[in-house]
Amino acid sequence: MKTGIGQANYTFGELLQGQVNGRPFLVSLPIQHFAKAIFYPSKMNTLELSPEKDKVRKVIKGLRGLHPIQTGGTLLIEDSLPGGKGFATSTADMLAAARAFCAAFGINASSDQFASLLTSIEPTDGIMYDGLVAFYHKEGILKERLGFLPPFRIIGVDRGGEVDTLHYNQKTIPYTREEEEEFSELLLDLQKAMINGDSWGIGRIATRSGEIQQRRLPHPYFHSLRQIGQEEGGVGTVVAHSGTLAGILLDERDDRFTERVKSVLNRLKGWGLPIYQFPVGARKGEDLSCYYNHSVRVQPNTVP
Repeated sequence: MKTGIGQANYTFGELLQGQVNGRPFLVSLPIQHFAKAIFYPSKMNTLELSPEKDKVRKVIKGLRGLHPIQTGGTLLIEDSLPGGKGFATSTADMLAAARAFCAAFGINASSDQFASLLTSIEPTDGIMYDGLVAFYHKEGILKERLGFLPPFRIIGVDRGGEVDTLHYNQKTIPYTREEEEEFSELLLDLQKAMINGDSWGIGRIATRSGEIQQRRLPHPYFHSLRQIGQEEGGVGTVVAHSGTLAGILLDERDDRFTERVKSVLNRLKGWGLPIYQFPVGARKGEDLSCYYNHSVRVQPNTVP
């Protein structure tokens, strides 16, 4: 029994979200910004959470039910991004907490076990797996591993408000057969683009998925972001399919990358919206075990 530390990637929406053969799936876009949790075991049987989060408490209760652990402790969760936006905040907080608890008591839980546990509470992003994955978010089952992303930067805006993910998943418009067929093709295209490191191919798929999503949860700035991206060398437009975020995907390998970032930021600042900027990850071969966060919050949260 020792102090346990856990972390989990947040996301910026999804590169692709849809349904194939009647099974909803998503491909979340992980960012290099992390939820961190620290668990301090104690001899008391009670569990203290700071801040109090009902879903996190349910996760720890679930772990205690699966393992013969009677002791309690204090769980601290640091640097939580706002919920209801598309950052996978709820999933990241629960996963970081679960990893911290397991680290404290020497529990060797697999990614599949975390996925099953978290999905028993709510639909879940597949961030418990390394790299980019297609994930059945309502079933808690890994569909397939897609590899590691090329070096991207996402720059996006928050349109304001929140989206209740549970309510959205219950009320969303069913996909048509034609849409399912297109999602199947898009997933195959994404597999090929990932194998080839094709940033433009990845961006095209994200944009098309966002276009389809406008029929269900329209983002008022999607088309403007797509236009700016086309003019400023962005490879695609990413949306949070059940959130309030949308952004422009830039390839960090571009010779004019720094110039493009400045130009995109300057154009978005005039909108009066919160702007977020994140490197995309995790990436193969990088040490992301450190607990600093690579992000820029460009403007305060003041939406007119």
